[in-house]
Amino acid sequence: MAISLIGARKKQPFSHCIGASNVAKYAAGEFSCAAALQASYKYKSPKEFNNYDWYPAHARAIELAVEYLNDHFSDLNFFENETLKLKQKIGDAVLFGVPDVVAVKEGKLYLFDGKAGQKREFHKFQISLYGLLAISKNIAQEIGGLYLGYFDPEIDNDNFEVVEVGATKEAKEIWSTDIKKRLVMLSKTLVSKQTAPTNPSSDNCRFCPWNQRCSVAINPEEELVDIFANLGV
Repeated sequence: MAISLIGARKKQPFSHCIGASNVAKYAAGEFSCAAALQASYKYKSPKEFNNYDWYPAHARAIELAVEYLNDHFSDLNFFENETLKLKQKIGDAVLFGVPDVVAVKEGKLYLFDGKAGQKREFHKFQISLYGLLAISKNIAQEIGGLYLGYFDPEIDNDNFEVVEVGATKEAKEIWSTDIKKRLVMLSKTLVSKQTAPTNPSSDNCRFCPWNQRCSVAINPEEELVDIFANLGV
């Protein structure tokens, strides 16, 4: 077993799940180590999140997201921020996620995810997944709008770039049938008693919470020397 789980903290059985962000990263091809995802399904992350600057920046991103929706739509009914817990089956596994800002008007759902960092491809998968999950839970009849908002605290306190992902049609296109099939196969791996395969790479290992417990993890900082550099070809 490449990832050592000796001493790792087990989740309670009712807490076994894969987070929406991890599912989105897998779907977008930004993280593909099934062994790490399997470990995270039943065990708590061994790494503590200690980026304390992120919390106020993310809170400001959520404030700006609410302001944006209120400026562009009238009479929205808001859920309290970060309180809508979405939990559904995905194949044989359980998926869990909490969107930042949720509002409903006349049967339409409006979701906004605030980001205090760089744009990533998986973000559109994540917000679209939240939308489809919410519709499946009958929070609304259809998706009215999916939005990503990027706030950079190093610029000023009011900068905010909004990316409109789309509505129901776009969410379904992002989560294509082929991607759904891949995730159903992943779900079988997550709950399997057999150890999932590792997929060490600089991208997978760089921010993996299990890299310090993994015998095949790659150190992205390690410089590799070209042993044939002197051939002049």
